Amino acid sequence: MKEFKKSQKSILVIFIAILLGLIYYGVSTNRYIDSIEMKSPDGNIIVSLSNKDSLSYSLSLKGNQFISDSNLGISIDGNNIFDNAKIVSIDEKHNDSTYASMENSNIANDLNNEYIINFENEDSSKYSIVWKIFNNGAAFQYVFKDDSLKRIDNETSEFTIDKNSSVFYNTELLDMQEVYKKSQISDLKENTIMAALPTFKLPNNNGYISIGEANLKDYSGMAVKYMGDSKFKAHYWNTINGFDTSAQSSPWRIIFVADNLNNLVNNTLAQNLNDEPSGDFNWVGTGKATWFKGYDKQGNIIEDEAIKNLEAAKKLNIKYLVVGNNWRSWSDDEDKAFEKVRKIADLCKQYDIGLFIGNDVPDIDQSGDNMYDDDIRRDFLEKAKAAGVSGIKFGHIQMETPQAINIYRQIMKDATEKKLLVIFHNSNKPTGLSRTYPNLLTQEGVKGMQYNLNTTNANVIPYTRLLTGGADFTPLNLTNSTRMGDGTLAHMLANTVIMRSNLLTFMESPYNIENSEVREFISKVHSSWDETIVLDQSEIGELSAFVRRKDKEYFLAIQNSNIENKKLQIKLDFLEEGKKYKSLEYRDDFDDKTHVIKSNNEYQKDDTIEVDLLTGGGFVSIFEEVK
Repeated sequence: MKEFKKSQKSILVIFIAILLGLIYYGVSTNRYIDSIEMKSPDGNIIVSLSNKDSLSYSLSLKGNQFISDSNLGISIDGNNIFDNAKIVSIDEKHNDSTYASMENSNIANDLNNEYIINFENEDSSKYSIVWKIFNNGAAFQYVFKDDSLKRIDNETSEFTIDKNSSVFYNTELLDMQEVYKKSQISDLKENTIMAALPTFKLPNNNGYISIGEANLKDYSGMAVKYMGDSKFKAHYWNTINGFDTSAQSSPWRIIFVADNLNNLVNNTLAQNLNDEPSGDFNWVGTGKATWFKGYDKQGNIIEDEAIKNLEAAKKLNIKYLVVGNNWRSWSDDEDKAFEKVRKIADLCKQYDIGLFIGNDVPDIDQSGDNMYDDDIRRDFLEKAKAAGVSGIKFGHIQMETPQAINIYRQIMKDATEKKLLVIFHNSNKPTGLSRTYPNLLTQEGVKGMQYNLNTTNANVIPYTRLLTGGADFTPLNLTNSTRMGDGTLAHMLANTVIMRSNLLTFMESPYNIENSEVREFISKVHSSWDETIVLDQSEIGELSAFVRRKDKEYFLAIQNSNIENKKLQIKLDFLEEGKKYKSLEYRDDFDDKTHVIKSNNEYQKDDTIEVDLLTGGGFVSIFEEVK
């Protein structure tokens, strides 16, 4: 009997061992994660990621599908690293911080839920995809884990968007200096390549999507290529055969999503996804600017003209004047040319005005000033600083190869060491680099007033190009009627408010502005803002109605497109309760579009203001509290 019981115990032990083994085997063969649902802090945005048959994702906002099933992946050294890769773990964390901003408001909130999704490949190699889900968008990046040299062949990141959506896009990849196009997705030609920041308006007014990127280092820039069947993909337009890099991660791919234009515009996703600034940037100052007037072709100061423009600039609260690349033609000897620059800078300082000078990054004029060369670049910046220059207007990078991407950072690093301000002209799209280097005041990457005003284009730019940083649109010209294009003087005034730029440069001389009917407005308008509201009357491509606040001043700016005259009723509920405000208003002159009708009124929060707009017209008003 004892032997029988002993035998029973042995069988039971064996059975339990087998059962545990089967359980372990089952767990071990199903230990991988097939899907994950990721949410924004407010719960309105949901990103669903699946790795069942292939790696893909979808995105919804408030229950509405914004991005349908779309592939993810990247090919390195001939292989898509996520083919047959398994999700082995997920790390989650909540991020919530604020920082000083110079975008649409003076404070930015970096609020997101972060998901680090860890993969293991068949050869035991490990990779990750990091997602950050914000309340007004989502972003992801591929993480490679090591800094070894690798060949990035292609990226299969997709964005599948309802074919009945409209898309506003730009195909000038070098510098984005063309008029935006509009199309239904269903009418797009396959293989259309768009500069990053195309914006999509979903059908039935469900909302808006835009696609961009942030935090580029040692990497090629991204465009967006239409693949047909409602699918768009990341496209290395400048390195179509791939590129070598030792980067440990890709840049962030940003999906801006919003159910209205106010939420679309009021984002800081590109800045949030860039590195924090290092060091003290209290020396950085934003400001208004114009071209310096008052020197001859040899760079000699014409005293009377220079002084009258400097005095006018002072009255207009203009903080900077700009001399273009032509300063190099003032002498074959760079040091002698810089000596003439120094004399102009010294004169400007007497009026508390700083000086910018232009300089191309590539050696276009064959003067030996190739800014890609570290020694030449640093020597140039040293001389500019010694000449008393406040900032440099660098031009003509116009590429997004890894070398070109890196030169932006190298210039900013070296300029920061010299405490020099920087703007980029004939440049690519902004990607949030101004977060890391606040002395990067603005960059072009836009078809501005130098090509004459196009009012329809002016009503696309705020919802596309401006989503990741200010633009040197160079608004306002009073003496060349051709520059007005299909607009009005009141529309150009609205441009100065809506086309934000931390170096707000006017295409006119200070003297001409000071002696014009708009001098009071230009003396009051700001280059940076504390708050921005996009009003409900706004419609991409048709009309923009913005409220911007600086301290306790409110600026209302409206710019119409060239479709038709409009009559608007604007509620002033953005004003503070219980306070009276005096207004300074500039309206379209229906008899002469080169002039404005100026008036003063008083309003309170519960009032409504009526605005009549010409085709291509505009309106601006400043509201100041009555003490």
